[in-house]
Amino acid sequence: AGVVYRQTNAIASMVNNGDGTFTLSFLGTPQARYYVVTTSDPTILMSGWAVLPNSTNTAPAPDGVWSVTVTNDSMQRFYRSAAVNPAP
Repeated sequence: AGVVYRQTNAIASMVNNGDGTFTLSFLGTPQARYYVVTTSDPTILMSGWAVLPNSTNTAPAPDGVWSVTVTNDSMQRFYRSAAVNPAP
């Protein structure tokens, strides 16, 4: 069976955990590695986005959905995923 490659910045869901944190779920390619970047200004170049510490994950098989929990500690934050290794 072949691997189906997916976009690296597809957010599947965002859940308010009710304790000042949110769980962000992303859709990636199964067994590929991703991390999360964040900014308060989405208009800046991607090179200006900060890597979210401890956000590197391997998208599990079979669906490629992976999650990270973030703290809501500022007025407005934007998040997206980036690939460490998009092709397992």
